[in-house]
Amino acid sequence: SETILVNNDEDVNILSTKVILTPKNADALKINSDILALIPGGDTVYQSIDSVCTHEDEAAINYTPEFLNSLNLSGMPPHNLNLKRGAIVMLL
Repeated sequence: SETILVNNDEDVNILSTKVILTPKNADALKINSDILALIPGGDTVYQSIDSVCTHEDEAAINYTPEFLNSLNLSGMPPHNLNLKRGAIVMLL
């Protein structure tokens, strides 16, 4: 088994050639959580905006913050995005 912690530039070069593919967002979130737990230090939580921008009051009532926060859409980060210093992040 390979170590996944990055200690130097050589480790970054090795990890940049690796990929983990998963068909479901829930699986990817679990893997990310497990890897973050291996990295020392505290994490920072970034939250998405949880409101609807609309001119119709009724539409805003239909989309509550709880509903918006529960969505797990492909290509979008989760409502609570946990990051740690030293973690590898892929920006699209």
